[in-house]
Amino acid sequence: MIRSLLRTRRSFSTLPEQVWRYSGKHAEGKAKEMVVMGGVHGNELLGVEVVRFLRAKLEANPQAAESMKGNLTLGIGNPPAVAIGKRATEASADLNRCFAAAKLIDDMPRYEEKRSRELAPLLSSADILLDIHATNKPGPCFVRIAGSLEEGHHRVLQHLREASHKLLDPDYILGGGVATTDEYVGQNGGVGICYETGQASDLSRLESIKAEVLNVLKDEIELTFPDTSYLTGTDADAMARQTFILRESILLEGLGTFEWAPGMGRTNFEFVPANVPFGYHKGVPVSRPYDLSLVFPKVEELFVPGKPIVWLAESRAGKCV
Repeated sequence: MIRSLLRTRRSFSTLPEQVWRYSGKHAEGKAKEMVVMGGVHGNELLGVEVVRFLRAKLEANPQAAESMKGNLTLGIGNPPAVAIGKRATEASADLNRCFAAAKLIDDMPRYEEKRSRELAPLLSSADILLDIHATNKPGPCFVRIAGSLEEGHHRVLQHLREASHKLLDPDYILGGGVATTDEYVGQNGGVGICYETGQASDLSRLESIKAEVLNVLKDEIELTFPDTSYLTGTDADAMARQTFILRESILLEGLGTFEWAPGMGRTNFEFVPANVPFGYHKGVPVSRPYDLSLVFPKVEELFVPGKPIVWLAESRAGKCV
């Protein structure tokens, strides 16, 4: 019932800043709602460029939007942060932790909290969200799936050929509960995918990821453009990508209380054998009794007391997920 009411609200007379909506002439009744976002973190460039690319193609080819079978919403998540090239408008803010129920209800004053309340109706009625991100340290392209892995996820993932890794978060460990854009979409009955496309400033994969997104839109809402080449077939390597599951996060007790072990914390999916220290907390080695990979290791300027500085993932090699 809640989802149907929110879907009714989808017919906006006005849209939030830097959000654009395109409706196909066949989008009647329960038309599929597709959302592509970039710039939820303002320093993550590739997603912003993909959204701008799609908008330019749609503006140049209005007949393509009219003939698609569904509705498409494009959005820049955090426009002020994009404008200044920063992750957020304040050092401790994070738009992608602002979709928890408490933050959406409370009238919190910071821009990121206000922006999440603007975007929530769009996301709550999305059937599919592709939220394009990047990481602060180098590593492979990967997709993160929160909650249960659904058929709709598989349908989209087959097109994301650059993603060599799949990170599952069934227990919502990343945000300590439902808190991110993709998690919020999933909570409201849609399919949310967070696509991490490499390091924040790296645009080397831009053209290939543009092609991937075009294929997703072709497959999901039959949006096609003239004079555009599309990828064909299913990528076997993508379907067999390495799979990991989030196990836990490591919280920072206070500034100056944690330091990385030599050579650790430099990349995403850095392998750490069982019982080998990957850091030191107040001089005491930090390790775990299982083989793990470090995910989302934070740069020091993003260290905030009481918040995670890294997440630990375990390989699901040889297991069916």
